[in-house]
Amino acid sequence: IQVNGTAILTIASGTNVTVNKAVSINSTANIIVQNNANLVQVEHLINTGNATVNRNSSPIVRLDYTLWSSPVTNQNLLAFSPQTVANRFYVYNPLTGTNGSYDVILPNSNNFVPTKGYLVRAPNNWSSTIYSSYSGIFTGTFNNSYLKPVIKKGISGYNAIGNPYPSTISANDFILKNTFNR
Repeated sequence: IQVNGTAILTIASGTNVTVNKAVSINSTANIIVQNNANLVQVEHLINTGNATVNRNSSPIVRLDYTLWSSPVTNQNLLAFSPQTVANRFYVYNPLTGTNGSYDVILPNSNNFVPTKGYLVRAPNNWSSTIYSSYSGIFTGTFNNSYLKPVIKKGISGYNAIGNPYPSTISANDFILKNTFNR
């Protein structure tokens, strides 16, 4: 699929778009994947250009956390949630302690790494009494290559991983194809 000029292709919520080849977006165009929409790519080819993927968290209040993973490359952590306090972005470390631990990651100098899960607190200006979804906006090039998470076997046996694609992953396929020890 190729999007040129100032064109904007929006994939509406509840819609799936399947692309057999690569996605190419010029610098003034965009593809917007709304929350609960999917862009599925059949072949693992290199994509070009920036797109926008919208994903909503579960309803949260201030001081709640959500585990995020980016469906695009080069998404900066702080740009993703600029109102979150800088020391409230975490990565899970399965090698620390009996149950692992979350280590602070500097959001202004780190981008999301594909397949890695990041624990991010609600923005500091979020309501502390009214539950509402955070509208996460990811901007970058769609991830499309075959991505395998880095799994570290610690005492806890847990890792924080996430879906690196702009589409949902089949839970059945994930479980059936999982070759890690359970």
